Amino acid sequence: MPITLYDHMVVQTEDDHFVTCGGHTGVQPEASNQCFVYDPVSDQWTQMPNLPVGVRNGVMLSANDKIYVIGGWINAPSDKFFAFENGAWAECPPLLVTRFSPCGVNYKGNLVITGGSAQNGDRTQDLALVESFNSQSNIWEPLLEMNLGRRHHACALVGQHNLIVAGGSGAFENVQTSVEMLDLSNNNSPWQVLGSLQKARCCWPQMGLVGQVLTIIGGERVASVAVEEFDGGQWKVRADDGCLRLKRAQDRAVFWKLNNNDNVFGDCMDVK
Repeated sequence: MPITLYDHMVVQTEDDHFVTCGGHTGVQPEASNQCFVYDPVSDQWTQMPNLPVGVRNGVMLSANDKIYVIGGWINAPSDKFFAFENGAWAECPPLLVTRFSPCGVNYKGNLVITGGSAQNGDRTQDLALVESFNSQSNIWEPLLEMNLGRRHHACALVGQHNLIVAGGSGAFENVQTSVEMLDLSNNNSPWQVLGSLQKARCCWPQMGLVGQVLTIIGGERVASVAVEEFDGGQWKVRADDGCLRLKRAQDRAVFWKLNNNDNVFGDCMDVK
């Protein structure tokens, strides 16, 4: 990347580029408004138009041929919502609740935001609140609350309809092992507990399907190099391979490939 950033937001676009916005340099605590796009074909970073304001610890999503920046910290927990289209950023309807360090997924073009923290006096309050932006009506709608308030957590859309959240920080800075799932296709469906992680994880662990297996890796504060898989209704430590050790505890993404012969983790690399 052209500059060093912390607490920035990253998304893979629908045309397979990578965009990062906001964050801070670590030297200057003020949030940046700079954005950069990475082209994997040319292996080049290019600066994009800046965000209207500096933002850190928000959510960045790609959907509907747009890039979205949602919530985060703008001198306080924010309800700001920006969309990038046709070469420019535009402000969109604000979130129902101010929040920083939430997580989000694209569900059929709608944007679903989970958890995060809000300011409550001189303390932060971890949110169980979930809301969805309807891209047709252009309004935010509340969804069923999670069982547990959490921030800095993992989230993923698994299958066609299942939103899964895992780990994160909760009350009194406790690092969580909790995993929950919501069927987004059923308005009457409750959040279901999906077991407990073997390793407590917060601060952007990464979760998704490897093959057909739900897998989670990484996290900060109680940093873990262990890879866990959801198997037979339980989370099981799959690997604790030295090649998976993160050079930075706060790496946002780690990619690995499977050895098809014995189905164990093979090579892996950090993504800068």
